[in-house]
Amino acid sequence: MRRISSLPTAEFCPKVDRIGLDVETNNSARSTVFHEYCDTGKWPAELMTLPLADREEIQKWRVPMPFDYQVGGVSNLLQYSNAYRETRVALDKNFEFVAIPLDVQQADIETYFPQAMVVGHLDMAWDIEASDLVVICDIKSSIYAVKERTDSLQLHGYGIALCKLLGRGRYVTAIWDASEGRYYVADSAIEMDGFEVATIKDRIRRAASERDGNFRVGTHCSGCWKRSHCPAHLVDVPEGDFKAILSGQATEAEVRETLIKKKQLKDLHDRVDEACKAWVKLHGPVRSEDGKKWWRCELRERTRLDEKAVATALGVENLDGYKASFEHTQFDWRKVD
Repeated sequence: MRRISSLPTAEFCPKVDRIGLDVETNNSARSTVFHEYCDTGKWPAELMTLPLADREEIQKWRVPMPFDYQVGGVSNLLQYSNAYRETRVALDKNFEFVAIPLDVQQADIETYFPQAMVVGHLDMAWDIEASDLVVICDIKSSIYAVKERTDSLQLHGYGIALCKLLGRGRYVTAIWDASEGRYYVADSAIEMDGFEVATIKDRIRRAASERDGNFRVGTHCSGCWKRSHCPAHLVDVPEGDFKAILSGQATEAEVRETLIKKKQLKDLHDRVDEACKAWVKLHGPVRSEDGKKWWRCELRERTRLDEKAVATALGVENLDGYKASFEHTQFDWRKVD
């Protein structure tokens, strides 16, 4: 049994669900906290149980807005309040829906529901019964965190499962970019009786069932959110140099030496990064092992507040009087007071 969220990487690496279990637990907790905020407009007490970096990140996220999804010229206003939210879905090897009560813990699913092939909790989904369609939407910190965008195998897994649960004939995938506050929606729906879904099912079945072999390093690693815990991904990093700090038992002298080595690694990273960019500019994109992706330079749109336009609209010279200062943590070398 595999988590649906692991499918995009499990398709390439059969060991993905053997590492970073604490990361899975933390991501699940983070999602639950954000959903409660979306529901109530207030951060729950569980927010403070998250690591500081996660708290700082999700507090910048935007609550999903309503959006108008049109099917055959008919408008459908999809709102967070009327969506299926954090719904547990599961499929067996024949892609039939498996109903697993929410009170069954993740660790106990294989014991009590051995027929389950994949299990997951979808973020949001809407049932457009009149159009025989479900809309699957996953909340991500950024659209760039998902290498396959709306074609992610994770989204397809949720889509097939919800169609089976509700008896719908097709699904469309989408992503809510919580940092940008924007929906990304697939151009077309996937038909449950079509050739495309047959290929998707084969990919899911293979990703869910393959267990043989060791970790596989490749271009897929860049899209794996467990890579910082993966011994194969970090095999060439001199972890021995950081053994003391990673053990949690470092002395001050060892921490000082670690900070120096960390800076050296960062500077080397920057040099290598610039060299890779220079190669691509000279020779063109670098293709992935399967030829389906490439590493290239692309222009990305970034929005920002036009302060000059706002000042003009308010009839003021500038926005200095509207700015507020706030404290934040910053680690750096400074002269001792």
